[in-house]
Amino acid sequence: MKKTFLGMLLLAVVGMSFTVSCGKSLPQKIDDFVDNASLKSANYTKEDWDKSKERFEELIEKYKAKENSFTKEEKQMVSRAIGRYQALLIKQGVKDAEDFINDLRESLPSLLEEFGNELKDIFSSDGND
Repeated sequence: MKKTFLGMLLLAVVGMSFTVSCGKSLPQKIDDFVDNASLKSANYTKEDWDKSKERFEELIEKYKAKENSFTKEEKQMVSRAIGRYQALLIKQGVKDAEDFINDLRESLPSLLEEFGNELKDIFSSDGND
């Protein structure tokens, strides 16, 4: 009985969310997608970002195919969403660069030490190799 109730509840939730998402315009879906990405992006992995960019591109392609059918307000909504998403990508790029620099800073002393050792070996050899 409990499983039946949970199953029916799950079907009801899925059905409601499907109805709600089907009723939204494409510009609203794009705006919602960017809102969601903005909320979750702090915890995104590289794979999450790849999936997000792919989905965003799909939405934008669909939008461009029908762009002339949207109102001025809808076009502005999409333009703002695109700007917000680009800002998220830039923010992530800066974070990735910062992580790279920190990793480089940690490994630089040993890298320089090994580089120096190799140079010593090269210049201290008598050329009989």
